[in-house]
Amino acid sequence: MTEKLRLYQSILFTSSYLCLIWIIKIAEYTFSLNLSYLGIFPRTFEGSLGIFTSPLIHGDFYHLISNSFPIALLGVSLWYFYREVALKVIAIIYFFSGFWVWIVARSAFHLGASGIVYGLIFFHLSVGLLRMDRKTLSISLLVIFLYGSSILSGLLPLSEGVSFETHITGAISGLISAVLFRKNYFFVLDNQKEKEIHREECSINELYNRSDTADSETNITVKYISNPSEKEK
Repeated sequence: MTEKLRLYQSILFTSSYLCLIWIIKIAEYTFSLNLSYLGIFPRTFEGSLGIFTSPLIHGDFYHLISNSFPIALLGVSLWYFYREVALKVIAIIYFFSGFWVWIVARSAFHLGASGIVYGLIFFHLSVGLLRMDRKTLSISLLVIFLYGSSILSGLLPLSEGVSFETHITGAISGLISAVLFRKNYFFVLDNQKEKEIHREECSINELYNRSDTADSETNITVKYISNPSEKEK
């Protein structure tokens, strides 16, 4: 897959979700609807529906706008750099955070995609630190820089109208995703340019052959090996 096609698909997947939540909010405003009942209301059977629907509903347009930019940036990054596990990461963040909000949060309606935002931020930060991957680290740090202290304050119970529980469970789910999927790829340094190679696309033997024969020509070195034990086979 070419880099342009990968980027195009990453933008398409991310923008599809953004279009959906904007269409819902515009329809809610146009037809004078109140969809807050689709949020998570903890420890009630009716409120459990919000585990599936709450990331699609926002309290107002400011709430929606504040979530849209980081989702656009982090979502494209996730699909571009981690396409093979992106859907799994999103599913973990989406449902894990929603379930635990329903279990432990305050008795109120919890709305919005901020849990996904925090999950993606902490996924990029964690996987970047675990793999020492500058690309994903820089993207997360950019979002933190743009939003400043509001990222950290969102994890604290400082405002009654802010669901810090959603932020915390989203952040935890991002950490869990990073740990689960940190060993899914080979990372190779080829003339100072990092390339991702999926396990099914390149065998262990091919990697070692490249590293042994190309020292004097392309200066390729193995940076990370998904399953070192396979070397012994």
